[in-house]
Amino acid sequence: MLRSRRNQWLLTIAVAALAFGALALAFGGGSDDAAPTPRVASPRERPRQRDRRPAPPTQRAHPRPRPPTEAQAIERVRRRMPWVLRGGKRGRMIALTFDDGPASVTPALQAELQRLHAPATFFPIGSDVLSSPDLARAETRPPFSIASHTATHARLPTLGRSAQWRQVSGGARSVARVTGNRPRLFRPPYGAYDDDTLRALRRERALMVLWTYSAYDWTHPDADYIADRVLRLARPGAIVLMHDGGGTTRVPTLRAVPRIVTGLRRRGYRLVTVPRLLRDAPPERRPARPPSPYPG
Repeated sequence: MLRSRRNQWLLTIAVAALAFGALALAFGGGSDDAAPTPRVASPRERPRQRDRRPAPPTQRAHPRPRPPTEAQAIERVRRRMPWVLRGGKRGRMIALTFDDGPASVTPALQAELQRLHAPATFFPIGSDVLSSPDLARAETRPPFSIASHTATHARLPTLGRSAQWRQVSGGARSVARVTGNRPRLFRPPYGAYDDDTLRALRRERALMVLWTYSAYDWTHPDADYIADRVLRLARPGAIVLMHDGGGTTRVPTLRAVPRIVTGLRRRGYRLVTVPRLLRDAPPERRPARPPSPYPG
């Protein structure tokens, strides 16, 4: 009797559960509520979109042109003019030059210029280059530059065409034999030249370098006079003529050099070799044909 009542109770619960499930399926399967409106993100919450505009074409940076070498600069000037008396005014540069060596004072002069870190250009005589090769080779190393001053210091206009050619080419050949480099700068002794000299230089592809003014160290062997004159006449682009050979003594020139270098630098000048002057501050225009012999 008890078992039958319990079975009836379980059956009643099962029927009620089935009925409740059916009602849930009938009335709870859908919803009359509207679908929730999607939330719009605020500008701060929005992901940053990539800029889809096409990028501008990349502009290639043009490489800066390399400055010419000193040899190229000499050739450029030579094609414009067969002679130079000075450089340009750019940069307040000035070039000290020494003629007629190598000689007895040359080693001390080279040492003094090196101590002062002062560039200079030497115009040696070919025969003396051959007799003092070590001094000539030293003039090819910084802060120096070497050029040519004929084979034997001959006064060129007194010679014939072929003899002039031998003087011009012989001096350059002597320098090349000792140093390994043929110079392209030439200075005629006494500043004396003529049309045959210029023909020889064209054949040699060399540029005649005269000077802006002379220290007159070959006529006034006094250190104070030499220094005072160089400093008084200094100007941007000047090429200054002095001597490390010839004459009786060049000791006054040697003694004047420290005062000259210090005084020029105090005045804002930059000392350079002639090749560097022609590269960084070339002559602004072709000068008129200089007189021969050239003063100084």
